[in-house]
Amino acid sequence: MKMFSFYKLHYWPGVTCGWFTFTFIITYLVSVLDGNVYAFFPYISDTGALPPESCIFGLLVNIGAAILAATMYIRYRQVDFAINCKDVDLHRMWNTLSIIFGIIACFGINLVANFQETTASEIHFIGALLAFGIGILYFAVQTKISSSYLHIRNKTCTYGIGIRLLYFRIFLVFWMLPLFLANIICATLSVEQFTGESIVWWTENDGGFQLRLAGSFTEWILVLFIFIYIATFTNEFKSFEYKGIQLVRNLKEVNNPI
Repeated sequence: MKMFSFYKLHYWPGVTCGWFTFTFIITYLVSVLDGNVYAFFPYISDTGALPPESCIFGLLVNIGAAILAATMYIRYRQVDFAINCKDVDLHRMWNTLSIIFGIIACFGINLVANFQETTASEIHFIGALLAFGIGILYFAVQTKISSSYLHIRNKTCTYGIGIRLLYFRIFLVFWMLPLFLANIICATLSVEQFTGESIVWWTENDGGFQLRLAGSFTEWILVLFIFIYIATFTNEFKSFEYKGIQLVRNLKEVNNPI
């Protein structure tokens, strides 16, 4: 049986989505079983707001952000390779812009993971804006880049995409922004109507519960769309392999004083 190898680059999108899914399931189960979160459709951040699940959430999400950053870097190198080989007619600025947006979004994920909404709500909110808001810009730029990849398959180039995949990515990005805005609006209005004692234990008897459900639902759908978009990189990554760092002996004379 062939062993799992990270140098097979097409594994990374699946690992990224799988890791975050595993994280959210674990923290949801721990927070609900521990009685810290109301079980019915909480926000993602609610399941990592209080200890002990906040410790698990912070650790796993930080690792997930690093995996996501690696996936984004692979995409950056892939596009850079296509530009250098003149396989695509694309200004290098777009690729540079995408990796900058990707790094900022990953930093926002780190802020969300390490500053809980119950103890540092302002920083947590800024992190969410960076993670989702700048993240959407990243995927919008990637969609622009994808338009340059249409039908470039030939004998020496196999990583082009078809028109259906491009339209699918456009569809995903098109809905990301309204979902994000709906999430912010619903979350803000629901907090203004909240009459309970703890926002992570928000029941039907507390004010603004329906708005809270709408906000958490749009958040989960937005995350699902992001995961699906990342997963669409899988086939394109199959055209490349990571061969590892190569060490070359320096034959020049070097004075090593003792």
